[in-house]
Formats: sequence, structure tokens, C-alpha cells
Amino acid sequence: MKKNIIRFLFAAVCTAVLWQYTGCRDNADIDDTTSYANPITDYEADPWIYHHTDGYFYYTATYSDFDRIIIRKAETINLLRTASETDLLTANSGILAGTAYEYIWAPELHYINGVWYLFFSASTSSSSDWTIRQFAAECTDSDPVEGTWELKGQIGSSIINTFSVDGTVFKVNNQWYYVWSQYIFDGGTYDEDGDSSNDSVTVNGTVYSDVAGNGTGWACIFIAKTTSDDFTTITDPTIVSVPQYDWECGQDTSICTHTSANVNVNEGPAVLNRNGKVFIVYSASGCDESYCMGMLTADEDDDLCDMSSWSKSGSPVFTTSVANSVYGPGHCSFTTDGDYDVIVYHARRYAGLYDSTSANLDDTTTDGLSDPNRSARAKVFTWNSDGTPNFGTAE
Repeated sequence: MKKNIIRFLFAAVCTAVLWQYTGCRDNADIDDTTSYANPITDYEADPWIYHHTDGYFYYTATYSDFDRIIIRKAETINLLRTASETDLLTANSGILAGTAYEYIWAPELHYINGVWYLFFSASTSSSSDWTIRQFAAECTDSDPVEGTWELKGQIGSSIINTFSVDGTVFKVNNQWYYVWSQYIFDGGTYDEDGDSSNDSVTVNGTVYSDVAGNGTGWACIFIAKTTSDDFTTITDPTIVSVPQYDWECGQDTSICTHTSANVNVNEGPAVLNRNGKVFIVYSASGCDESYCMGMLTADEDDDLCDMSSWSKSGSPVFTTSVANSVYGPGHCSFTTDGDYDVIVYHARRYAGLYDSTSANLDDTTTDGLSDPNRSARAKVFTWNSDGTPNFGTAE
């Protein structure tokens, strides 16, 4: 019922607006054949698109009810909107029974060495929703939509022992890596109900103060090496990013018209490897218009499991566009479309969040889960002369 009310309000707000952007690319070499009718899907966050060698674009995302993994396939990105949607896996059912419960988030679909892999986050307890961990499943059939999936297990079960989400994999110099977001607290303690508190954390001798002043946990970006074929075993876990800037903590009023609480957040890492560099593009801040993307950069020959190998952008690399009425772009993935590089991300059509208790747009609420009205979007991006990605303006 709550979801239906919110969707009705969402539709009422947006009825008079046509959300289709077909121009305004970053350079003259990008033509109209790579324009996308944004949003490409509605009511789904954390979008992931894999462009397979069979010519199809495979799409998955966080479903608005957080209780399943869905998948679509289409011959173009624009056709994903009308493609049929299949429930691939369902919480506490089938291969997930007794293992993965509520809050199935951020599924990713990869094709590696002839095998399809799904990486996703979910609650490991039926009685405590916030025991979120990460899982891997695989399918050896040619079609991941119709094929049979096998749950390989929890990723890094002996290492990842607090609230953690948004895992992804990438390969550099013949080594596979796993990157994810995980909550940390000084002293190594964590209350799964989320009521632990601390005003600072110390990582590698550096003290990070609580910019938002909320005294809760810190979601940080971790990296580790994978040492098993099914990606469930990892070693050498290292923190490579801690929220430290105003824009990472919902406190930058140049992005957001208000300040947000409970948002010492770095999450949703996605990886690019180009021009001898490795880029981790991650999301920061709250679920409202303050949500934005930062970027970590390392040389591909450096020790990627060493925090000192990474440099962080001092300002967001992708953020709200008031001019385009695209708010809080975040949790991206990357794909290709012909010769073009494409960033896929979610955003809202309005600033703020709907408050589930009053069903009103409320600039003070921080409960992003009560407002599932995020939509998946895509745009072509280019590369700067210094070899870094240029994502341009959210559209």
C-alpha cells in the first residue's frame, strides 16, 4: 500500500514533464544514435547493464520492494524500457531459502570465462533486517534469463563481518579484485541494529571527524583480492576511501538545499580501467539530491590493496543537475554501446524525499528506503586529455 501511494504521488508530480533527453552531449563526435530516452526504467535503483557478445543488453537493478532480483534483455538500451521483466531470484525462496532474506540490493551481472555471475547484497537473518552481507551466484547456461542459477555462497564470510553492500569485481594484471562498501566503527564493534555510535574513525593513523555530526557508522570503500573461481574467497582487505568531505556527508549546500543526517557514506563502487589507470567511481552522501559520485584513481601497476596508492577527487565528478531536473545521480555501472562508453545510474525527478509517514515531499526526512522512486538512466561519456573520464551533466 505504501509503495502504491508513493507511486501515485510520484506520477502526479511528474505528469506534465517529458523525460526524454536527446541532445547536449559532451563533444561533437557523439551523434543522435547514442541518445537515450531517459529514464530507461522506473522504480528501480542501482542499475547494471551488461552488453554481451550475443548483441543483447542485459539489465538488472534493485527492485523497489527490495525482495527479488529482476532481469531484462533487449537489443538496444532504449528497448529495455519495454522488455519483459523476469524474476530471477526471490528472497528466502528457491536457492535463496534460508540464506538471503529482505533487502536484496545492487545486483550485478557479469560474464567471466564462459560463466554468468550474479553479485548481490541481502539480509542474512529473518529477524534482523540489517545483517546485510554479500553473495555470489553462477549460471553455466548460455542465457542467464532462462538458465539455471546456483548459489555459490557468501563472499568473504570470515572477513566481511559488518553491514556491507554493493560488491563488484574487476581484473587488472591477471589479478581479480573485489570492491565493496562496508560500515566501520572504532574498536571494531558493530551493533547490527544500527545504534552504535562514534564521532570519528581512525584509518591508517589518520583521524576522520564526523562532518555530518550524526555519531553513527561510516560506510567506507574496501578492496580485496579474490582467490577462488567463484569469487567467494577474498584476501588482503583494505579500506581505500573514508567519507571526509562535506559532499560525502550530506553537508554541501551547493548540491543540496538542506543538510542531511546519517550520511557518512561511500558506497556503490564501479570500476574503469583505461590509460594505465584504475578508476573507482563511487557514490556518496544521502538518498536525496545530495547523492553524488566521487572518484578514486590509482596506477594499474601500483599495489591496489594499499590505501596510499589511491588518490581521491576533492569534489564530485557527477552530481545533481537542477537545469535537467535530475536529482541525486548515483550508484553507477559502465557499459559500451558500439564505440561509445556509457555510464548507467539512478536518480530522482525531484529534490528531497517522500516521507512515508505523511506521504509528503519532506526536505527533512532521511529515510531513503521509504521512497523507492528512483529511475535508471544512461548517457554516453567521454575522456579528458589527461586520461580521466568526463561524465558531463546528469540527464
